[in-house]
Amino acid sequence: MDVNDDAPGLMRNVPSRQKLQSLRWIYDLARICADGMSDEHSNCPKSTENPAPLRLIDLSSGGDTLRLMKKQGMVLKYAALSYCWGSCKASGTRKSNLAERMLAFELSSLPQTLQDSIVIARKLEVPGWKMMDYYANAYLTIVPVSCDSAEQSCLGQQRWVTDQLSGLWVGKPERLLHFNHPVWELVSKEVDKSAWAKRAWAFQERQLSARIVFFGRNGIRFECREGAFDKYNCNESSPIKPDIFLPVPNTPSPEWDALWKIRAKWYNMVSDYVERQLAFESDRLIALSGVVQKFEILFHGKDEYMSGFWKNDLCQGLCWDFSTGFKRLPGEDALFQSCFADSLSLVKSQLFPSWSWCCMRRPVEWDDVAGSIPSAQLLEAIKPLNGADFAIQGKAVKLVLEAWMFPADILDRTLSEDLEVSVRLDARDKPTINPRTLAKYSAIPLLVGLYGADEAQWRASRTTILHKVYGLIIQKANSQHGGNEEYERMGMFKVLSSRH
Repeated sequence: MDVNDDAPGLMRNVPSRQKLQSLRWIYDLARICADGMSDEHSNCPKSTENPAPLRLIDLSSGGDTLRLMKKQGMVLKYAALSYCWGSCKASGTRKSNLAERMLAFELSSLPQTLQDSIVIARKLEVPGWKMMDYYANAYLTIVPVSCDSAEQSCLGQQRWVTDQLSGLWVGKPERLLHFNHPVWELVSKEVDKSAWAKRAWAFQERQLSARIVFFGRNGIRFECREGAFDKYNCNESSPIKPDIFLPVPNTPSPEWDALWKIRAKWYNMVSDYVERQLAFESDRLIALSGVVQKFEILFHGKDEYMSGFWKNDLCQGLCWDFSTGFKRLPGEDALFQSCFADSLSLVKSQLFPSWSWCCMRRPVEWDDVAGSIPSAQLLEAIKPLNGADFAIQGKAVKLVLEAWMFPADILDRTLSEDLEVSVRLDARDKPTINPRTLAKYSAIPLLVGLYGADEAQWRASRTTILHKVYGLIIQKANSQHGGNEEYERMGMFKVLSSRH
């Protein structure tokens, strides 16, 4: 006997009112999180009212007629929506319909995902709602994670989930009767596999939000800086502290209380972000700009952001490496991932400079190089001629470095039995490299780890003190700047001590 998703009876789907009733649970969690009265939410933003964006959808009428209202400069409580447009291209607010929408428009004119979100916002007693920006100031961010298109509903039927159904002995002779039930997942797994989680823009929308509620097929999930709470059927799960939010300014946090921790968080975030999908690859840095602004606050304005890198940590930033193993993207099978690895992953984007992690269409990562010192110096970062921001036009940015340069094929020679040398070219999937390939390249060391040795002593006698080295493999680019040869990145190398 099979009981599938669509069959009535024992494994029936719960009516949509189940999710609407669960909104009271979300309402209580959000209020406790935001009112500042609970010690358990000491790291969560306390203000429920913040500076409003330029325009909001006014939900106060309670009916099917809505309108846009100018609220810029006002302090109020509003909700944000993070979702996937999918194939739906209708119902956007443009110059042609802005004046009309400032007067009135019908709820039914919006795609189903947006209609559901307005229902949710009203149930949570949020008077205003904006679709795109201002996630950090929003009282709550709504994520219809079960929808991969704006035309779908997130308030539809919810599965009644169970771990297992017992077998029954029936008939003569006795036979064991089994019940097959639908496969279900935790909402957290739904989030990881969703189309929403693949969106580059959704990355900062999640990181910046004060509180998030996910609407999945199997339940609802509420997340804040102090916990993640799940609700299935009529049961609630124990909270699990998530590690996805950026900290609230001026709020002490042991995870962000040291410069090296902040830098490590940045590199971990970029490693996750670089795999996300964009309709326009030129938005790769723009879609991260909100996160960058938060990190500028965390650095207390003492570091300068340059096209995906931080000036004071540029040498480490330039030493990115592609991951040793491809991480399977959510919802993709191994065959597709293999095809992906054999095609786009080895082709650099021409929209960004060769030294930028943005040019790679594959997972990248950074080694933990805590305690290392730079062995190269940035002399100049040349901005685009039109004066555009670094974060917008990375392709035109050129770096002028002062560094030691040597033939790259030296790295293939036996330097010492205590040293392990690893060379990785960006356009190769495997680390094995023909020595003749290296002969046409040069290498520049950027970072040196001294294993506790004195820096002054190392600088006086570099060849006699054991250390690790990180650097780049480069090639002449057939162009010049200021009378000097220009080079492009071809890969990176590591020289490590086998004794450490």
